[in-house]
Amino acid sequence: MTDKKTIDFYTNLIATSVDQPYLRKRLAGPALDKHKIMVLHELTRDRDNHVDLVHATMLVQIALDTHDNITHDFDESNQKEQQLTVLAGDYYSGIYYHLLSKQSNLAFIRLLADAISEMTQRKLTTYYREHEDVVSFLTEYQSIETKLMDKVASFVDQSACMSYLTDWILLKRMEYEIQQLKDGLPTFLQRLMLRQIRTVKSLEQLKQQLLQAHTNLWKLVEQKVHDNEYPVVPKLGTDNFSFENFDQKQMGVW
Repeated sequence: MTDKKTIDFYTNLIATSVDQPYLRKRLAGPALDKHKIMVLHELTRDRDNHVDLVHATMLVQIALDTHDNITHDFDESNQKEQQLTVLAGDYYSGIYYHLLSKQSNLAFIRLLADAISEMTQRKLTTYYREHEDVVSFLTEYQSIETKLMDKVASFVDQSACMSYLTDWILLKRMEYEIQQLKDGLPTFLQRLMLRQIRTVKSLEQLKQQLLQAHTNLWKLVEQKVHDNEYPVVPKLGTDNFSFENFDQKQMGVW
């Protein structure tokens, strides 16, 4: 399949599996990072059950992302929405577990559980302490952003390519955040960086630091591509708009 057909296939598969009428009416649909779909598909494509591996891993990803969107400023105006967001994240987690348990894939269940535990621990040390600048923050955040991919790569004996892929995934996330800043659209990561980075006092400062960090990382990844051959290498300039928001009624780029 082409990249577009692959992404469309998994987007539709996940949208169908998470459809829940009550949540659909009351919450925006979960965000799906299409670059992570590409990476997972390439890592697992030689496995007979690659569709289930990608499907389950992305369900975990959207469950974790959904829980990240829970705010700490509860009041009467947003309390129900926040409670539903918690419920939605738990619901997505339950779907992945049900999917894998039906196949008795206990090894992959344990692997994803380990990834969730490690990501949670890393979030505690990254999300709740002050960082000097965007680069120092992203250095720690990268392991959170790429942990699921890293675990899956180990599971399918493709760890050799992760040096490139972890940087590639972070580049795609940075590009998404930069575009959202340019469009004036807030994100969870923007709010987090504004709160936890000492030298970032405004959205403009955040954008400028992200642009510089992106330029430096792009050069580093170009050098890695030049110096090494990888079993799995999506093209450096690939862009599928990073995230797609789906609400089961209409697909749209987020």
